[in-house]
Amino acid sequence: MSTKGSSIDRHRPAPTLSRTNWERVFKLLRAHFESKELWYVIEPGNLLITLKDEAAVRYTLLSCLDEFDEEEIEGMGSKGAWDYLWKKYSRTRPVADRANLRELHSFQLGALSIDDAWIKLKELRRRVVTADSTQKASLTEGALFSLLLEALPPSYETVVDSLDSSTQAIENKLDILRSKADRLNKTEKGKLEDTETGMYSRGKKGDRRKRCDSEDSSGDERPLCYKCDEIGHISTACPYRKAIRKLVRQLQEAEGKGKKRGHSKARKEAAAAALASSSESSCDEYGLLVRELITS
Repeated sequence: MSTKGSSIDRHRPAPTLSRTNWERVFKLLRAHFESKELWYVIEPGNLLITLKDEAAVRYTLLSCLDEFDEEEIEGMGSKGAWDYLWKKYSRTRPVADRANLRELHSFQLGALSIDDAWIKLKELRRRVVTADSTQKASLTEGALFSLLLEALPPSYETVVDSLDSSTQAIENKLDILRSKADRLNKTEKGKLEDTETGMYSRGKKGDRRKRCDSEDSSGDERPLCYKCDEIGHISTACPYRKAIRKLVRQLQEAEGKGKKRGHSKARKEAAAAALASSSESSCDEYGLLVRELITS
């Protein structure tokens, strides 16, 4: 059994070159050549390339290629093979290039955080520059940061105005945006909690006003008064409001007397007086309310 293939796999500095990993492979190969002082073979200066170094670079390149790429670079030198493979794998479709450029210049923040938006912008710039190296001079970090500021919502307006005229480093400006984003998130969270609390409180009050005995109502959807529990009107139009208020006042006055004569007895007397004095006490519900107080 041959061990040639497995031996090469153990010693090669990068995986087999493909469309999905080409950037990483070229990066690993360059780091390997630089560590071995062989990068001058790919980017020659005034140094004379030795046959030994040329062979070492070519061997390493071939170890990271499939059989199809090997055939394509047959007869090329190491530098020629590197340039050919770089051009082949870094080339993108014109449609994709235009899409990347359009997305970069019309960048939208959306739901991205400040950090994620900055990473996205840098990735778009890398794609654009890879497809067209002439774009590199115009797509500086300052230009990218301006695109980020343009993508921010109106809530950042004050901060954007101050950063536009600031001479701070980009990283310091990003820190300011992060702090602003944190403050906005806390404010939004507080508003949400207040809204949920208000909805809960209104819900409890609404439940109290809409309570109804299912056996008595039999599906009746008319309003229910929460003062006298009578169907057909609401509490603000209750005909027994005055009598109930009078009863409450008498009970409050009886509280003081109750301390001397016994709270229960005073409470019963006050309730009995309210029942006797009410001209509207013919209502069964109101009578039951007062009698319940008397017998309590």
